[in-house]
Amino acid sequence: MPSPPRNLDTLPVELIQRTAAAGPCESALALLKVNRSLYHACNDQLVFKSIMNNANGSSNKLPTWHSIVLSCGVSTSSWARYALADSKARHMARDAVDTSSGIPDDFASWAPQLMASHHPLVDYASVPDLLFSLYSTTEPPPFVLVALSFCLAARLLSPNQSNPALPQPPGASPHQTPLEQFLYDSPSASLVAPAHAIFLTATHTHANQAVGFFASALRVALARNHIRFAGSPSPPPFPPPTTRAIPFLSFMHPSPPFLPGAAEQFATCHLRGMTSAAFLSAGEWVGYYCYGAARLRFDAPMRGIRFTAHEHNENGTVKLSATGAGDGVGGFGLYGEV
Repeated sequence: MPSPPRNLDTLPVELIQRTAAAGPCESALALLKVNRSLYHACNDQLVFKSIMNNANGSSNKLPTWHSIVLSCGVSTSSWARYALADSKARHMARDAVDTSSGIPDDFASWAPQLMASHHPLVDYASVPDLLFSLYSTTEPPPFVLVALSFCLAARLLSPNQSNPALPQPPGASPHQTPLEQFLYDSPSASLVAPAHAIFLTATHTHANQAVGFFASALRVALARNHIRFAGSPSPPPFPPPTTRAIPFLSFMHPSPPFLPGAAEQFATCHLRGMTSAAFLSAGEWVGYYCYGAARLRFDAPMRGIRFTAHEHNENGTVKLSATGAGDGVGGFGLYGEV
């Protein structure tokens, strides 16, 4: 006699987990809602790690960005959120092959966390779509603009951003480079009090965008030898870092994707780390001067900037000083506070 049919939740747990891991993350999450047995079987880190492995064409090794996420010690629910974010990112990659479908409405709640984790999204997110979202007439909340501008900067810092003819944002002057447009349109401190939250958020948004376009313009200048050397000897040119060379998660502590308030939390998750004396005094800082309206040109880099930082806990500031730095003109020192 044939055996009676068996329900899915009566199968061995290992087989249920393999079945859940063989499909997309959305299907595994749907299984969690069927009944208690399937929930306990599928709500496992192994399931969501396997889903991402399978999506990457590997059955035994997590991709590099997963190792970065893993080092943060995330929980099973966080793995599920990252797996869902990974699935959404791959849908974007597939959609981009045929036509630009724009940025999803919930993009700011999951994409910044992926890019901070060096997800491949940094190599294929659409720059025109990100610009359109930033300049949309729907006026998204300020913290969403910060998240979107971070994604734009991370995309432009990617070594796969090979096209120097970057698109202009909507309404931009055809006579200005993208970098000039962002610099000239940045919010004015004379119009809004610097302590005002809206001003600070707008400044953060424009700063993120300027970093991305500055890096793109600098790469072009280096490739075309548009670096001006006024003195001799001058410090050698120094290329901007790529996205994957920046250890974001060493100084950023973002919430997992899709958590309520994830985009809002992402806008400030870097502040504690990046304003600490340890961060500001670690390693060498490098800077460039740029100038020119018709064609951006750059002076030789400022090198040898190594800050000594002193924390002043009574007023929450960090005093900084750097001596022995130099550029294409000569030596200089820097002093200030954060």
